[in-house]
Amino acid sequence: MPQKMNVPKRAQDLFDKATDAALKTNYDYTVELCLSALEIHPRFVEARKLLRESEILRDEAKTTPAFLRKIFHTIFHIPAHIIIFFEASFGKWDSILNRYERLLKNNSRSSYLLKAHARAAVNLDMTETAVISMQVARRYDPDNIKLAAEMGQMYMENGNVEEAKACFEQVVRQKPNDKDARKALHDLAAMGTIIKGSWEDTESFRSSVKESEFAEEEEIKQRAVRTKDETEKLIETYQARITSNPEDLDSYKALANYYIEAKKFDEAVETFQKAIDKNPADVDLPQMQLRVIEMKYDFMIEQDEKKLAEEPQNAELKRDVEKLRSEKDEYILRELKPRVAKYPSNLPLRFELGTAFMKSGKIDEAIKEFQTSKSSARFRSQSLNALGMCFMKKKYYDLAADQFEATLKDLYVMDSFKKEVMYNLGNTYENMEKWKEALDMYKIIYAEDIGFKDVSDRYNAVHQKLREGGPQSGS
Repeated sequence: MPQKMNVPKRAQDLFDKATDAALKTNYDYTVELCLSALEIHPRFVEARKLLRESEILRDEAKTTPAFLRKIFHTIFHIPAHIIIFFEASFGKWDSILNRYERLLKNNSRSSYLLKAHARAAVNLDMTETAVISMQVARRYDPDNIKLAAEMGQMYMENGNVEEAKACFEQVVRQKPNDKDARKALHDLAAMGTIIKGSWEDTESFRSSVKESEFAEEEEIKQRAVRTKDETEKLIETYQARITSNPEDLDSYKALANYYIEAKKFDEAVETFQKAIDKNPADVDLPQMQLRVIEMKYDFMIEQDEKKLAEEPQNAELKRDVEKLRSEKDEYILRELKPRVAKYPSNLPLRFELGTAFMKSGKIDEAIKEFQTSKSSARFRSQSLNALGMCFMKKKYYDLAADQFEATLKDLYVMDSFKKEVMYNLGNTYENMEKWKEALDMYKIIYAEDIGFKDVSDRYNAVHQKLREGGPQSGS
């Protein structure tokens, strides 16, 4: 298969393997290979197309009802959306695009996620990627005129005149008074496109007006980036909803998200607390609240670090940054202890508590929590890697190696986490004077990503040690 122009060879090889896997209807493997190819080359359009199609074909074979999938997505992915809101305010579109890609992996037919993914791509000037996601969104929501209008705009920007014309004609048929759509058709006509069809349908117009207020709110909600006034409008909307229906927990969560977007972290914490008071049995709410507090600290630290970048010799600012970091770690640990005591079977909480213990230098306490949280399928790999790090700190290198080796058995794709684990294992082997084994780990990372941490220096140092006649293995 010929290599696509400007695509790195490793990404092309992964794509070729993904194509073969798709032909064999092994869609899970196809998805993983495409994601790996896109991690190397995010603008690999053909890989993105194959990824979207493979996810659709895989998920269409599933029998889980749509409403259950929606409930699952809502419950388990709210923390990710909170992080996305926060990252959007700092323009971290690469990270946002990857987060939406991971969310789509488990919910490929979500119109909301597909549109959000497309908007993130637009912010990265990846119009073709945006079009791919919007095409899939339209497949599952063909009568959505807002979606059609956005799609038409993307086609125009991408030079696809006929496709743009079809989208805007759909908008005008359903909403004949839409000035933006009519202007777009006029512009397309000026480019040589012949516009057909009647635009006058007064009955459709009257119907659309009745829903215009709701539609405006939905349009604002769907935007990846909002103005300050738009966010404030959504805050007022959800404040009113809570006033009229104080038992609506979803409104509390939405309101907290918009407070976060507005950097009103204290109000977000207070809103989550009200939700917790309404539903104390919901173990996810305290975790969401804790994430907001972390975000508040991270925001304050980031602000001070920006000032420090301008005044690198400012000792007072340096002390402030260190103080905030220390306060953050202490607060999280203080909050997590009673929550784990209350919900001892909540394995995600146990993992978070272990992480907090490890940051504060309480290694034995961290080991206990990670040994518990590794029972979670979701946190097994992270827990094993964290255990390895704890044993490294105690200089129990044989135990550390066992944890890293066990972690790698569950990792099939060379992503950043697998590189991290291999790096940790290589470092462990170095400490055990198993130079050949260390070189093997660094060599794999070096071949994939020469810029990963200091792997280049470590690879060269271990390679030199072996050439000088050092022991081949510590075994």
